[in-house]
Amino acid sequence: MKYLKVVALVLVAALVVSCAAQLPQKELDYKQTTALVKTLLETATKAKDAAVANVETVKNEAATLVTDVQAAFATVKAESAAAAKDARKAKKAGIDVKAVTAQVAAEETAIATAVAANDAQDYAAARDQLTTLKAEIAQLQASLEAAGFTASL
Repeated sequence: MKYLKVVALVLVAALVVSCAAQLPQKELDYKQTTALVKTLLETATKAKDAAVANVETVKNEAATLVTDVQAAFATVKAESAAAAKDARKAKKAGIDVKAVTAQVAAEETAIATAVAANDAQDYAAARDQLTTLKAEIAQLQASLEAAGFTASL
């Protein structure tokens, strides 16, 4: 939200500079000054509203991704455990159980980092991290399921 204040101030300053070049170099009367101030306030309000709407959109996307990633991760973690229990079947299917276990641990850490970013209201970073994680988890899940391992949640 602190960025919204900065954005609003920058927009107001930019508008003043751009309008100043178009104003005649004589004194402004009260009517012109009032109209200019009104325009500035309307523009700043529109910019602030747009920024707030964008933040809400990204916040909602991040919240949805947190739910999706955590659900997918629970499935992959269970499938990984099933592969670890039947190492012979995993090896025969070309699954490196140690690599999968390491990847699952790394994904778990990455999810915690993304959730922490989301909790700290860094929604854009959380959304980007979670989007990447969702794709990685889906790929791991596909390879485990192709090898015949399913989650028993």
